[in-house]
Amino acid sequence: METSLQESIVCPVCSAEVRELYQRKNGHDIYVCDACKVRYVSPMPGALEGLYAENYFAGADEGFGYVDYDADKEPMVGAFKKYIRLIQKLSPNAKSLLDVGAATGFFLDIARKEGFSVAGVEISAFAAQKGRDKGIEMTTGTLDQVTGTFDVISMLDLIEHVTDPRAELKKAHALLSPDGLLVINTPDAGSLYAKAMGPKWHLIVPPEHLFYFDRTNLANLLAQ
Repeated sequence: METSLQESIVCPVCSAEVRELYQRKNGHDIYVCDACKVRYVSPMPGALEGLYAENYFAGADEGFGYVDYDADKEPMVGAFKKYIRLIQKLSPNAKSLLDVGAATGFFLDIARKEGFSVAGVEISAFAAQKGRDKGIEMTTGTLDQVTGTFDVISMLDLIEHVTDPRAELKKAHALLSPDGLLVINTPDAGSLYAKAMGPKWHLIVPPEHLFYFDRTNLANLLAQ
């Protein structure tokens, strides 16, 4: 492996200046931070809106995404209901929920049926409109376009897709009500399976996934 000591490039999670090239895949370089071990794409791609066009949610002709997003998410209903139960346990008085990277509103539809007042924000105009078609309040864009406060903000399979997780978390924090709850799930780069597979781990899919966190470095970023 080759080592990069470029002083102008620091780890976007812990700000360390020493990193190592982990692998190249799909035309993108993935580095690993020597200090916190987060892996990330560098340089970051631009114009992510184009990546999450209609084909990402309906077709997957580019080799990633979903053939039919809502149909493909049906096996996740049990997991999503488990998330709702955890939210209700941790924040029993929570009423409002914002889902970031809400896609077609699949999770929000479940949360709405459980009594939450829901809203979503989604970078894909195609997916956001699908959510509106379900009667869900959807903002097309990013957290920069969202106003108000929310008791719960969920980022389900989202943080690995953004170019600046630190900035995304700061925006979410600003939108949370006092004692608000932030819910995140993301592939675990520290899992036994991920470690066993190494560079062949199937969830290393740039430019779709840009960051690869483990429990420790994600917790450290949240603490900051």
